Amino acid sequence: MRHHVKRALCLLVSLSILLTLVSILTLSTTAVIGSPEPMIAIGNQFVIVQDANGKLWGWGDNTNGVLGTAYSPQTGTAITSPIQLDLPSNVTSVYVSAGHDHVLMLASDGCVYAWGNNEYGQLGIDNGGAMLTTPTLVSALQNKDIVAVATGTRFSLALSRNGQIYSFGINNHLQLGYALENGADYSTTPKLIAAPALENVVITKIHAGVSSASAIDEGGKVYLWGATENYILGTNDQNIDAEPFALPETKTTTPILDVALSSTHSAFLLNDGTVGFMGLNTYGQYGNKATENTPSKRFRITDTSALHVSDIAASDGQTVLLSSDGTVYTAGARIANDETSASNTFIPLFTKSEQSPVAIAIATKYQNGAMIARDGSVWVWGNNSYGQLANGFIGEGSASPVQVCEQSGSRFKMDVEQPKPEEPPTTEETPTTEELPTTEKTPTTEEPPKPEEPPIIEDTTTEETPDVPQDTPPEITTSVLAPTYAIEIPATVNVGELRKTEDTNSNTSSFTKFTVSVKDIADFYGEKEIRVSVSSKNADGIFCLQDQNGNILPFDILTVMDVQTAIHSGDLLASFRENGTTDAWICIDQSKMIESGIYQGILVFSFTLVDLNE
Repeated sequence: MRHHVKRALCLLVSLSILLTLVSILTLSTTAVIGSPEPMIAIGNQFVIVQDANGKLWGWGDNTNGVLGTAYSPQTGTAITSPIQLDLPSNVTSVYVSAGHDHVLMLASDGCVYAWGNNEYGQLGIDNGGAMLTTPTLVSALQNKDIVAVATGTRFSLALSRNGQIYSFGINNHLQLGYALENGADYSTTPKLIAAPALENVVITKIHAGVSSASAIDEGGKVYLWGATENYILGTNDQNIDAEPFALPETKTTTPILDVALSSTHSAFLLNDGTVGFMGLNTYGQYGNKATENTPSKRFRITDTSALHVSDIAASDGQTVLLSSDGTVYTAGARIANDETSASNTFIPLFTKSEQSPVAIAIATKYQNGAMIARDGSVWVWGNNSYGQLANGFIGEGSASPVQVCEQSGSRFKMDVEQPKPEEPPTTEETPTTEELPTTEKTPTTEEPPKPEEPPIIEDTTTEETPDVPQDTPPEITTSVLAPTYAIEIPATVNVGELRKTEDTNSNTSSFTKFTVSVKDIADFYGEKEIRVSVSSKNADGIFCLQDQNGNILPFDILTVMDVQTAIHSGDLLASFRENGTTDAWICIDQSKMIESGIYQGILVFSFTLVDLNE
């Protein structure tokens, strides 16, 4: 009997463990991959949209099979109305991203699928560079716990749940985040980006531009790499491609919520509601009422806080913003390279009226922009050379948004909300508010008594000034503020032994040199300057020494020893735009001494960081 009981207990324990494992596996699958949301992915001359049920539709240029199994000689290369993409069985899309000529999809099974052009390994599949016209599993990313994907021009990124980034595809601008071995131009194998700047960093968001990329960590700090053309990464040399580096605090210290990169400019959504820009502003894509033909490496901020921006997107010459109330704003050229379609301020995509569609998703990339409305309609603007406007025609583009239509001519509508599961009928009646007993008391207007504050005990001790021994060399003691940057100023300046003299010729002046230096400011990129000022602690603003008897001995501070032009209290002593040192001299006319003795004085140094005009 005991044997059977023991066996039964073992079976129950085993079954319990098995059920627990099944439960854990089920939970982990649902925890890693969230529910699909309506979104837009824009490639070069094609558009793909995802609905709330994880279905995909696409239209535009299908030369590289980016519209999936719909590719065939019969349909041609230009699809001018939406077609549904065939996905693997029992799989729906959770997140989709379109590059120049390929697509990556994060699916409901937690796997990544890819299709389109694979000439440079941008699909992460080693098949000899053959084009894939159906969504194909990227087996190299299995078991990597991928939670997001991003695609650029023939390269791809994938983000894991633990905050690490994998990259693959072309690497002609270091857009993979590392140099390939043996001078290879591309990699078909997803590889972890192990850059020093990303060590011990948890990345929560990734973005792929044309040939550049960005990542945001959990604290809102941004990391950039890839092509630096047009100063879109804000680097000092726009002809040198960059490995991952943190956006310097000299650009901004405000946490960043999102990044959008094009080949002409970069845009950063800050958590105070403003947008920062670097790069070109040729078509007014900064939205700051200006246009400039010279790219800016400075971080220029446009105050968009009144627009309540919730999402941001950028394409060559255009920036698109989505506000929390569903209004879409654009700045720059809505049709690529077309000045007539440009605005140098953020203006609504639609004239506000009761009939204006309310947007829930936006996108812009390459030569098109698009939005999904709350009613499920989709609107596109920009180029139409391959039917990207999905209005049944090929040809002229449009700066005004065009509503996407079915092949029949009817308005295309997608599911923007998942159907809610039916709730089981309830037999119990819900009590009314009158039946519910209330336990809360009505608050009174009287404030609770404040706790007694501890008595303040004043320190009645006085700090005595220690006697200076007679054999101590005279010094000028400097008061140095805690440096924000690597600024080095001597704590004391020894001016040597001072003796009274009646000689009034110039040789009675003594000169003592001290040095101010700055280091570790390579990230200023020539856009900021450290300015060091010096002031006297004397009430009259006169630089002076004082002996123990209160006798005053004035002195001068010179920036050039042999030029007798002294600086005044509060004047600029030195400025730095890069690492370096500056020498200065303390000049004392000993003929003005009242008596010989030990003299001391105090200088106050201060330094500020200022923006430079380009």
